[in-house]
Amino acid sequence: MPITVDILQKILHSLPFICFSNYEIGLFSALFSLTFFGFFRVGELVVESPLKQGHALQSHNIRFILRTNSLEIVIPHSKTDKNGKGSVLLIPPTYMPMCAVKTVKQYMNLRPPHLGPFFCHLSGLPVTKYQFVSVLRKCLNFANIDTKIGAASTCAMLGMENMKIAELGRWNSSVYKNYIHCPRVVWIVGSSMICHAMIRAINSTFKKNLQLETNNLSVLWQGKPGMRWEQVFNKIKHLITFIDPPEFLLLHCSGNDIGSSLKSVELIHLILNTIVKIFKLLPKTRLIWSQILPRLEWRNEVNHRALKKVRVRVNRKIANFVLKNNGFYIKYPELIESNTGCFSKDNVHLSDLGNDLFLFRIQQALQTFLTTNHIVSPPYGESGPWLTCLIISDFEIDLFYLLFFSDFEIISGPIGSTYYHFYL
Repeated sequence: MPITVDILQKILHSLPFICFSNYEIGLFSALFSLTFFGFFRVGELVVESPLKQGHALQSHNIRFILRTNSLEIVIPHSKTDKNGKGSVLLIPPTYMPMCAVKTVKQYMNLRPPHLGPFFCHLSGLPVTKYQFVSVLRKCLNFANIDTKIGAASTCAMLGMENMKIAELGRWNSSVYKNYIHCPRVVWIVGSSMICHAMIRAINSTFKKNLQLETNNLSVLWQGKPGMRWEQVFNKIKHLITFIDPPEFLLLHCSGNDIGSSLKSVELIHLILNTIVKIFKLLPKTRLIWSQILPRLEWRNEVNHRALKKVRVRVNRKIANFVLKNNGFYIKYPELIESNTGCFSKDNVHLSDLGNDLFLFRIQQALQTFLTTNHIVSPPYGESGPWLTCLIISDFEIDLFYLLFFSDFEIISGPIGSTYYHFYL
């Protein structure tokens, strides 16, 4: 499993529970950060054993450059340096909590003035490769991780050119490609519903990738307020001029088209034609139809009941077509008109509770599609966590609500003036 920035952050956060002193925390924070951001092999930084020091980084081979706020490291030997010419590596600051420059500088302030290997214990004894692996194993419960894979993958995900990655990793040939393990990608494209959901996800326990990093999934959110269906294809066409096509494309749109001048038959025809064009544009991408949500009030509404029927008809026709073409379908059984607490005061968008349920169903669906043969989520006949009772209160209060995720994590959060109950 490659170590990514997110995983590195978890490693560093776990060190206070693994190490027995602040010095050891600083030591391994610097060691792990530098290994990752410097594309180092473990043997380039620490000794094989106290009696076999090999080519470990020496204290005189590293210095902090105040002018550029960076690290300069002299590497006398490396695996790809057959002639022993050595090289100089500059590590720039990253301006994030796990910045290698920051952690190494903090370690320098703690380190005793011993000569020899740079990474050493307070007693002066050098850190060994066995200790490196042992502490890493205790932090994440797995060992023998090649940190160079994670760093190369992260650079590739950020759009760095391949030759630059090869240069940073000190690879002399196309072997660098073996170290790039980019995650599976899903684009979530839609209207303001997607904008609001993204903001809610980033500021909650869901986070940007909906906690699906363990499934090696990366989420790209692309929401546009007021988006109509006729804008979807151009949006996708624009995206692929900058980034590679995704493995999955989740579309949550067309709610703004219901109530427009288009008849339901015309709207269905428009959506189907666009989907066919998307299939041709992205032949290797699997489409996910995200059910058009109900609204308490539709745009240009005259007959609410008639527009409800249009929504149902469009969802049924499009979902059937997508499923027949190797796609998927997401439903939102809790988000119904009778559960008014799921909607915001504008009667269109979702409340915090509604957005959490919306995100939960997307998260559940993506994990289901990645790990099972199901093509519809939630599966027909599933029970829970259903919203069974909703009473609107006149007072704004903070409540805790329960959501059972695929990993059975319980999430809590403020809901405002809504009382509600779940049965499990």
